[in-house]
Amino acid sequence: MKLLKYILPLALSGCLFPSAVQAKAKRVPAYMFGYAVSMIDSTAYLTDIQRLDTVILENKTSFLRDRQLYSAQLNAYLEDKLLLSNMTCAVFYNQKRKKLEKVRQRVNKTQQAMGMKIKPVATDDFSFHPELWATLEDERANLPRAERKALEKADKAKQKEQKKALKDQLKNGKSGKKK
Repeated sequence: MKLLKYILPLALSGCLFPSAVQAKAKRVPAYMFGYAVSMIDSTAYLTDIQRLDTVILENKTSFLRDRQLYSAQLNAYLEDKLLLSNMTCAVFYNQKRKKLEKVRQRVNKTQQAMGMKIKPVATDDFSFHPELWATLEDERANLPRAERKALEKADKAKQKEQKKALKDQLKNGKSGKKK
């Protein structure tokens, strides 16, 4: 119970002030291919490896931001053009083409070993489109330097106030317990 009163304010501050916790991201070129399979059919669809000039990867985890949108693109193509429904789609990506080729070969080999028919989807028929969402950092990058510095200074001051308020809250909780 004692631990809860210290953890709860920290958790709330993370929820209420996500800008302080938000991970930074980088825009980089990457390679990608899609894989689609239906649980009621023995056919799987595999796209060619495609190069996207700009995708957003999280700095610490290197996860592709909004990866579900890329698999939704493949799902929409299969539903609209090939009239296939109930497909489960996945997207594989990497910044290095050779590593991604190995993954694609492994997926292909595994599916064929399970008795699946692999149908390739050519780049001429389907290609991924970048899903770029503006982030706070991106918007600030376009501002003049003076404005950008002022916003950064205001953010630091706000974070400092939040830390101080949290410390005061914890301090008051400790002193209230002793009385």
